[in-house]
Amino acid sequence: MIKRPLPPWKTSLLIFGVYFLAGLGSTLLVLATGRRVDPAADMARRISIGLAIVAPALIIVVASLNWWQPVGLKRLVRTRDLKLLLPPAVYVSAFWICSTTLGKADAGTTFNVLGNTLLVGISEELMFRGILFYGAASAFGNSKAVWVTAVIFGLVHITNGIVTGDFGVASIQAINAFMVGSWLAALRLNLGAIIPLMVIHWLWDAGPVLLGSQISQPSIPTPSGAILILQALIVLTLQLPLFLYGLWLLQRYRRQSAQASD
Repeated sequence: MIKRPLPPWKTSLLIFGVYFLAGLGSTLLVLATGRRVDPAADMARRISIGLAIVAPALIIVVASLNWWQPVGLKRLVRTRDLKLLLPPAVYVSAFWICSTTLGKADAGTTFNVLGNTLLVGISEELMFRGILFYGAASAFGNSKAVWVTAVIFGLVHITNGIVTGDFGVASIQAINAFMVGSWLAALRLNLGAIIPLMVIHWLWDAGPVLLGSQISQPSIPTPSGAILILQALIVLTLQLPLFLYGLWLLQRYRRQSAQASD
């Protein structure tokens, strides 16, 4: 009797489960040794072996399933749609202007940050806006897949609390990740390809990490409830324009799909 292959949604969840548990497990192993985990600082010090393994591993998985086209590893259908990247590109430019204005990192730090954030951009976009998005879209439709993947992307970032011991700050990071994930997924829907998203994600992460590597960050106590609320409001204020842009992109996709079906 020939076994039927798992449907894309279940397959994508299985791949995500392995991806998530591998990342969480490696973090817990490091914590068990008593070493403090500081992802941003570690990115500036050395190229991460874990990241160097995950990105190629996901590509191998996609190749073995022959999912190149479904996950968006393909050429753009309409190159003019690249103009849709302009709003996030404005944010990225602001990050880089701040980074270069406040100081210049040494060559080694710059290389490590650019290399690690590139690996993060490739692996996270391939996992969330590629594999998971394809699986969710096959089960729930394209529009709902935007929200399914954004919610999962946000929830994953709550586990940062395991590293820092501060789930309040991790919750704010999760809200930020949800909002970022929503407009990235909406871009994925409109572009039909994820390679441009990998580039945006890479530069989006690299600027702040480089900036952080140039600023001395003393140990601070866990923020109070009032400070957490203020931090949440700042995140919402900064992310709101791009979140609303993502909603517009979603409406744009629905409108174009409706016109194509007429």
